[in-house]
Amino acid sequence: MKNPASKCFQVQSRSASVEEESPESAGARNGLGQAGLRPGGGKGFSLIEVVLALGLGVFALVAIVGLLPTGISSMRDSLELTEATQIANAIACDLRTSAQNANPLLSATSAIYGIPLQTGTYKPFVDVSGTLAKSSARFRAQVVVTANAMSPGYFAPSNTIAPVTHAAILIAWPAAAEIENSVGRLEIASSFTAGKH
Repeated sequence: MKNPASKCFQVQSRSASVEEESPESAGARNGLGQAGLRPGGGKGFSLIEVVLALGLGVFALVAIVGLLPTGISSMRDSLELTEATQIANAIACDLRTSAQNANPLLSATSAIYGIPLQTGTYKPFVDVSGTLAKSSARFRAQVVVTANAMSPGYFAPSNTIAPVTHAAILIAWPAAAEIENSVGRLEIASSFTAGKH
């Protein structure tokens, strides 16, 4: 027969092992004191944790600040390209409008920019608003006008506006630099006809 006292002893030893795994004893075993608290009783961060967090924050901040010059430069380039596009379109529109309103037998110039509508190369200085300006110019334009033949084998005299005229418009910046040495460039082509239609 089995001894009932031995059965009781086994149950007590099991419950004692469960008590050893209580949170208080686990916290004491980890060196955190009672109920997982730090030895001083506070629940804050340690100095090492604060230093690591500050180090990561500074690293991220330095990376973000390092990207600022690139972003500002990209924004400036985009703005200059947009302004140059608007100026080139304004010159093309001025040439088309002036050619359509001009007498095809006479030489004429564009109304706003004063560019002759004859074969040749013209280099006006233009400011941000698109007006002609030498001293305050930020952009330099180069307009190459080519008067094409009226029909195969026939070329228009140099002092008349041909029915179809081509213009290659190049905008370069800054205006102080020669076009070959410019920092930025934009080039468009435009074709237009002379006389009212």
